[in-house]
Amino acid sequence: MSEKKLLITNNMPLDKLQQLATKSVDLLETILDNSSIPLPERAEIALRILDIAQSAEGNIQNPITSANSNIVAPPTSKIPKFIPNYSQSTSNQNQSKILPVNYLQIDNFLEPQQLETALTVAIQNKNNFTDSSVHNKSSNKVKKFRQSSVLHHKFYPEIATSVQNKVLNILPSVLEKLNHANFSTSNIVIQLTAHNDGCFYTIHSDANTEMTATREMTYVYYFYQEPKSFSGGELVIYETKVEGNNLSKHNDFKVIEPRNNSIIFFPSRYLHEVLPVSCPTKAFENSRFTFNGWIRREDGSIIDN
Repeated sequence: MSEKKLLITNNMPLDKLQQLATKSVDLLETILDNSSIPLPERAEIALRILDIAQSAEGNIQNPITSANSNIVAPPTSKIPKFIPNYSQSTSNQNQSKILPVNYLQIDNFLEPQQLETALTVAIQNKNNFTDSSVHNKSSNKVKKFRQSSVLHHKFYPEIATSVQNKVLNILPSVLEKLNHANFSTSNIVIQLTAHNDGCFYTIHSDANTEMTATREMTYVYYFYQEPKSFSGGELVIYETKVEGNNLSKHNDFKVIEPRNNSIIFFPSRYLHEVLPVSCPTKAFENSRFTFNGWIRREDGSIIDN
């Protein structure tokens, strides 16, 4: 393995190596989506490529954080390590505490032309959407837990990059308004999700498994065709009680309207759900669309919240 790694890193152009590293990060985010390939095999392939990329980390920067390193990222960005030490990342979270509902909604997030592009991408890629998956649910239980469809960002690289960069640029202001501790950003995950008639997502946390432990902030950008042809689909964020690694609903909650061209930010650990959508026409183009994802902290970051 070591001889092969040396050969590849010495002879492969840096731009090609960066592409492989980026694809490996994508694979780590979606390894549960393709059940036809055994999970251990997919994970091993991705980790090996990342391991190769680490040997050249002094010359390569993360494509999202390096462009904005003066905002959140440290002076020298590295290829991030995306498999967190879960026991370490939760070592400061073992005491019982209550997380009060905390979120920020920003209207008119994208420019009108970008909004139009997002709608065009979603509708034209109707046949490329696949059923949503869940990290901590077996495939035969997913439909009881979540119903929606997702589109991988390889189908919309330009608008995906625009949204990611805009999210990163506004992140310092978001953290300040939420009174959330700063953290070093490893990457921003993005997916395009469609909720049509009967779709929902039951109560869950975005950061309650070993694979999701470094998700620090969740964002959801809403967009849809006007006039609006669906109802429901509100986001409910719950006051969350933390006892060690266990999360449970507490007393308070907020119901958030999915306003067109608005974006929501909230800490990923919070329990939340998407209420059922009613879309009488059942036409895909009338769906409740989102760009949603997670801002990951670098593994080992100390978060005080």
